[in-house]
Amino acid sequence: MHEARLHSLDNLRWAIVWLMVVFHAAMCYMAYAPEWWYVVDKAQPLFSATAFVCWTDIFIMPVMFFVSGYFGLMSFSKHGCRAFWKGKLHHIVAPWLFGSIVIVPFIAYLMLATRNSPISFWEFYTTLFWGPYYQQAHYWYLGALTALYVILTCVCRLPPRFTLRSAAGSPSSLTLALLFLLSAISIGGISSSTHPDTWRFYGYVLVLQPVRVPMYIAVFFLGAWAWKKRWFSPDGY
Repeated sequence: MHEARLHSLDNLRWAIVWLMVVFHAAMCYMAYAPEWWYVVDKAQPLFSATAFVCWTDIFIMPVMFFVSGYFGLMSFSKHGCRAFWKGKLHHIVAPWLFGSIVIVPFIAYLMLATRNSPISFWEFYTTLFWGPYYQQAHYWYLGALTALYVILTCVCRLPPRFTLRSAAGSPSSLTLALLFLLSAISIGGISSSTHPDTWRFYGYVLVLQPVRVPMYIAVFFLGAWAWKKRWFSPDGY
């Protein structure tokens, strides 16, 4: 028998999504905004916008990946592989492909249009967009989720079955310390050769910030582990 869905985590994800809306708007008015951001007001940067972006950037995506890992394993266990992927193809993969191909080129063009570039959209789309300006804008998250769901599916098919839940328990101090060290070491190590704000695309499939990839993978599977260990049950963590 499957337990009731945790609406508190749904509410948390809903709150994070709204924080993201404000976060991306605030980037237009922050000091030291990335050069690749679509619209930047350099005349009067706001300290409040800068502080808000620096604060929310710490936790918004780790929380989203954690919750996605938690509900991802729950859904896989409840529905099975075929039904799980049927739902993901409809709710994750289809929006990701449609947005990346149809909507994102217009978003990417804003980087030039807001800087008085003489290039037309069609010229941009047929040349620069598929070259140095390629991106998936905010749809990168759906691509990353798809890749993580593929990995999760492979893990769930290995013995012993990852989908089998164990007795309620709490994360050990060692687990939390290892998570912190992995994030710190990966961010510090990759930042030594790659700027933290750098985006890279891999075969026009995934668009990621290399500095953050290890942390996102870790918190996604930490979320899956939280479901497996019943962290948020009455007797859990």
